[in-house]
Amino acid sequence: MIGGCEKLDESGDICVKLKKLNFYTINSVNKPLTRDLLDYIENQLSINQDDNKLILTSENQFNVYLYDDQFKMLNEKKNEFGLDIKLNLVNNLDQILGATIKAEIDSKLKRITVLLDSMRKSGNNNNNNNNINNQSPIPVKSESGFIDYSHYFNYIQLSDFMRKISNYYPNQSKLYSIGKSSLGRELWAIDLSQQNSNGNYNSNSKYMKSRQSNNNSLKFKQNVKLVGNMHGDEVVGRQMLIYLIDHLLYRYSKGDKQIVEIFDNLIISIVPSMNPDGYELGQRENANHFDLNRNFPDKFVGSSSELYKKIQPEVQAIIDWSNERNFVMSANLHGGSLVANYPFDSTRANENGYGFGIQYPTTDDVVFRKMALTYSLNHAKMYQSKEFLGGIVNGAKWYTLRGGMQDYNYDFTNGMEITLELSPEKIPKSIELNRFWNDNRNALVKFISLPLSMSIYGRVSNIDDQNLFAQIHISNNDKMVTSDPLNGYYSRLLDDGFYNVTVSCFGYKSITKSILLNPNSREKIDFILDYE
Repeated sequence: MIGGCEKLDESGDICVKLKKLNFYTINSVNKPLTRDLLDYIENQLSINQDDNKLILTSENQFNVYLYDDQFKMLNEKKNEFGLDIKLNLVNNLDQILGATIKAEIDSKLKRITVLLDSMRKSGNNNNNNNNINNQSPIPVKSESGFIDYSHYFNYIQLSDFMRKISNYYPNQSKLYSIGKSSLGRELWAIDLSQQNSNGNYNSNSKYMKSRQSNNNSLKFKQNVKLVGNMHGDEVVGRQMLIYLIDHLLYRYSKGDKQIVEIFDNLIISIVPSMNPDGYELGQRENANHFDLNRNFPDKFVGSSSELYKKIQPEVQAIIDWSNERNFVMSANLHGGSLVANYPFDSTRANENGYGFGIQYPTTDDVVFRKMALTYSLNHAKMYQSKEFLGGIVNGAKWYTLRGGMQDYNYDFTNGMEITLELSPEKIPKSIELNRFWNDNRNALVKFISLPLSMSIYGRVSNIDDQNLFAQIHISNNDKMVTSDPLNGYYSRLLDDGFYNVTVSCFGYKSITKSILLNPNSREKIDFILDYE
């Protein structure tokens, strides 16, 4: 027996000392799920981990063996935790490791011992089993009962959830994949909105249409996008989007007026995990070791041809999807801090890195601040930040980077995106997920509702009532949006005030209209262009 887990092999094994119980892992398991499993053991055995934090190896791999009869119940739990492992009961750990033990823990070796020293005494094994059952944490179910907030979802569990919930709500959801990850996993997306016989749904379409091109009498719906888990080891946003899908669909089914208004006027498109490979591997980057938030085209960096040579499948999928969908606004959910971050992330200077400190706003800075503040003010804690005034920050001032997704959206698409950092800790304990959901639920709902209170939209057509692919310019503003050539509709976030809006299209005379957008409103403004 290895006393106190003081010796390990050179493969980078992790030993968790639970008094007389040693916990090892055999196959590769990702960080969130390993943390989830340890949380479960900790709660079952009433282990107090007050001052001890779980430290993981840089390889993100864990070799696990379990022994002692009181761990038999974990065999029944392995599917819940998504563990691709065989749980073995052994009497002597030396039988497993034996000759592979070569050296004591050394800073040169990538291994760590985690001490959980304050396990309470609970008598013999029989009493222990009863004690464990009695102390089992009760999962907190969602309002719908469809899911609980007690554990992280691995890729298989996420896929199952997406399929089941879309089948359960066929008239309010549309499930599809926007592409595949580097290792071939589906990049799942789901559209949420109300569909009916004369609405936006088309069974032959991959996704929900904002408006069918062949029926101009149909209601136009603005598209909103949410993307999570861009960095594989930032996991709270992934779970929050899973919970949001369940919440929106259930509350709509119960006639919640706020959700009904959203579903009647908007399409909410959600990708819970942009980087499923990174999640399964327990690492920030994708499987090809690219940071996906440094991989998007950037107008301040080189030529687009250079950028596209190394573009990753996950990034290309988001680009293609965004180009197809005409999103009016979006959010990118991250972890590692608690703040709403808005463009620009990059500047015209050459420096990169944390703390560069130069504010670099867009010409839509007021709109972006309102987007960020909407989230911060409706979050349970974000607005109270001592580090960031009001819980918001300009990206370039805080954390300068190139090739980011939120800048790409502003520069190359019709949409306007902010980045939401939802947790100071990238992989918090699963027992905290319910608290995170309570902190973020109202903020997420308020955020996706924004187009209903600060936007303009409308149809651009010619005098023969044909839809046009046109450019829409706002006076004294750098951002241009375009209309969808299939249905002629455009959409744009805008703060209240007076504006001159100019619409132009090749072969047609441009039109400029002066408009007044009242506070907390959206206005439909159509344009009919005459031939030159």
